[in-house]
Amino acid sequence: MIKNTSVESYIEVCKTLGTRQRIILEAVKRLKVCTRQDLVKYSGYPINSITPRVKELLDLKLIEEYGEIKNLNTNRYVKILRVV
Repeated sequence: MIKNTSVESYIEVCKTLGTRQRIILEAVKRLKVCTRQDLVKYSGYPINSITPRVKELLDLKLIEEYGEIKNLNTNRYVKILRVV
């Protein structure tokens, strides 16, 4: 169960975020777990616009990288993101 203080804190932090930061945070929340490429597909923004927003949200500890998955298209491992 989420406490009211947690919800209030989340709302206050979201007020300080930029538009694209909010869009990316909402996308990660809706997708539950995703990669940066999933965010590109979901948001329609180019990867060079997604990556800085993801880093900012990671620095704010609103999302986290919690694992890796192999991208079948590139045959490389990519980080999986989720909301904290």
